[in-house]
Amino acid sequence: MSKAVQALGAIITILGIIFLAYVFYVGAEHGMIGSTSPKMTTDAWLALLGWFFILIGPALWLGETPVAVKKRLKR
Repeated sequence: MSKAVQALGAIITILGIIFLAYVFYVGAEHGMIGSTSPKMTTDAWLALLGWFFILIGPALWLGETPVAVKKRLKR
């Protein structure tokens, strides 16, 4: 795997951690994530994007997928 792909994976992983940390901080401060309206808020989008980045980032960075994802794919 090229160094550029590994660097991209590291950046994506770090961004995912930052996004989730922000969402958890805002959720703890306000007592909830998002709002009660049916529209998706910025917090909800960042939470989804953060989880996606944390799943994809290590696969690009380290060349491996998380163990839980591997187990589900083998089924």
